[in-house]
Amino acid sequence: MTIEVCGPGCRSKRAGRLHFADGDSHCEFDYTEHLEGLIRRWCRRYPQLGHIEMDRVVLSVAKCRSRSARGLYASVASLAFQDERVSHGTDGCMYSWPRVLKNGREALYLVKFYLPRFHNLSYENKIATILHELYHIHPRFNGEFRCFPGRNWAHGGSRTQFERMFASLKRDILKRSDPFTELFLNCRFRTLVERFGDVYGDRLYLSRSCDRPASLSRRAGC
Repeated sequence: MTIEVCGPGCRSKRAGRLHFADGDSHCEFDYTEHLEGLIRRWCRRYPQLGHIEMDRVVLSVAKCRSRSARGLYASVASLAFQDERVSHGTDGCMYSWPRVLKNGREALYLVKFYLPRFHNLSYENKIATILHELYHIHPRFNGEFRCFPGRNWAHGGSRTQFERMFASLKRDILKRSDPFTELFLNCRFRTLVERFGDVYGDRLYLSRSCDRPASLSRRAGC
C-alpha cells in the first residue's frame, strides 16, 4: 500500500511507517494491513458497512505517549475539504491543505489507532471501538460525518444511544468464528509481539502548523 501526501504544504506533512516493538521471532507483523483486511471483510459481509470504500480510507497507528490505560483509543478525521482545500483558521489566517492519496486515489477519511492502548482493550471492546469509528463515517461516504440533531451532533442523545446502532452487528461479529482475527486481536499488545515478532504500521501525521481536520475521537472511559 502506498500513501502519498501532495499539494500545498506537503513538506510539513508526513506519511511513513512506524515501528513499535521487536519480538523474539524474525517475522514482521503489519498492524494496519491486518486491520484493513479485517474491515474490508466486514464491509463486504455486512450491509451496514457496505457504503464504506476502504480504497479511500487511510488507517494509521500512533504511539501512546504514556503507558496509562486512560487516553485515546482511536479517532476518525475527515480528509475532504471544500473551497479548493483552503480553510480559515481562528487566528484569521487561511490554511492550505494537501491531498492524501492511497494507492493513487484521493482519501476521504483517516482512522487512527493508538497503540498499545487500543490493543490492550478486551477483544469485545476492540471490536466495539472499530465499529464506533466506522459508524461516524457518513452513509453517503462523502467525506463528512454522520450527524444527529441537537447539541450532541456526533452521537445523538448519548454515546450509549449511538452504540446501540451497531450493537446487533457487534454481536454477530463476536459470534462468528474467525481464528486468525481472534489470534490477532484477542490478546494484549505484549502477547501480539511475542506471537508475531516485529510490529509495524502505516503512520500519517498532519502537522500542527495548519488547522487540524475536523475529527472525532474515542477516549478511554467514555
